[in-house]
Amino acid sequence: MILNPCTSLFLSHSADSTQFHCYSNSIFKGIHSIDNPFDISTKSNFDIDFTQNNIKILLHGWNAEPNHISIQSVRNAYLKRNVSHVMAVDWSEIASLPYIVARDLIAIVGSRICVKLKSFIEGWNVSAANIHIIGHSLGCHIATHVGRCFNGEIGRMTALDPAGVLFTKFSTDAVSKNDFIFLDSIHTSAGLAGEFEIRGHADFYPNRGIAPQPGCEALDIFTFTACSHYRAVLFFAESILLPTSFYAHQCDLSLFQLPAHRNCLNGSGVVIMGEHIDRNTRGVFYLETFSTTPYGKEEIQPV
Repeated sequence: MILNPCTSLFLSHSADSTQFHCYSNSIFKGIHSIDNPFDISTKSNFDIDFTQNNIKILLHGWNAEPNHISIQSVRNAYLKRNVSHVMAVDWSEIASLPYIVARDLIAIVGSRICVKLKSFIEGWNVSAANIHIIGHSLGCHIATHVGRCFNGEIGRMTALDPAGVLFTKFSTDAVSKNDFIFLDSIHTSAGLAGEFEIRGHADFYPNRGIAPQPGCEALDIFTFTACSHYRAVLFFAESILLPTSFYAHQCDLSLFQLPAHRNCLNGSGVVIMGEHIDRNTRGVFYLETFSTTPYGKEEIQPV
């Protein structure tokens, strides 16, 4: 791997600052940081039995950290659902660097996460198939290197508007369905902050997957499409609480650019987008949303 001079200089002076934060309703009043995962691998130190449930691991993107909207919205939705096995990875030291440097380091960050995660799940005797990683933006591409480290045995990866800047369809270090048992992607600013590339088993393109997303028309101007970039996060968070909120129709990606793109809504192959997706789902899907919450246009049935 050839690194640019700025990246090499950073690595020569950088220790591994990657950390895991754990959350549950019972400990939500405080953050438990994991540097050495074995520090909390006994019930006397931690009150969550990870062996009984899937583990949710949240990965923020560039210029973010665990309390960023890209983590908070999803984390809080899981906690509201009483999911008591949520972790957030803090790689903010590298995420705060210039984008070109952070993008260069995704494989290294992924390997650092993998070492700690392997140590943790071995201590708890957890199967990699019970891990669900949810990444946003650059965090999606970091996640694939965690998946590769586990030889594709991680159960699920959800890519929320994977970063498109400095990635092409030929990028071998981009998020890939080959690195997970199941990969679903939600695209909301494709061609700008995000990407159009179909890299998952199931790729969803709400409102054609492009900016501005409904409700972001003005904000995107002032935030350089950040509003649309984070819509994928908000859609996914809503899907945790409202399982039937987002129904999507299978459609050819090439039709999304045509005036007749709404014809996709007449297609067959209707599936649920988000947390409660059937892991046998395969293909490319289109749906439309409202401009404000609740975003989903389908029947609202809270869990």
